[in-house]
Amino acid sequence: MDAVAEPLVTAIGNWIAGCNCTAQVVDDAAASGERVVGLRIDTGKRAVLKTALDALHGLAQAHAIDFVVGYLDDAGTAHKVCFFGNEEGRPDIAEIGSYLGLRR
Repeated sequence: MDAVAEPLVTAIGNWIAGCNCTAQVVDDAAASGERVVGLRIDTGKRAVLKTALDALHGLAQAHAIDFVVGYLDDAGTAHKVCFFGNEEGRPDIAEIGSYLGLRR
């Protein structure tokens, strides 16, 4: 991840600048020492999430990596929902949206 982290942070930041949404770049070192790069987006709509997932999927293909869709519960604990990207393929927005309770 370290080899592609900086280009990902830049690309995600550029996407956020033009998305008209409430989102933040995630660039953290996990407790395990692994660097975590991604996108935190607050939305209740599948269409907004789909746009973000499409952008991330393109980055995953370009950098030969995978991402994970997840959510934070009220205590701030992260829960993984769906992996997608280079090896895992395109995310299924209908399935993810249903699991997360997002409206169309």
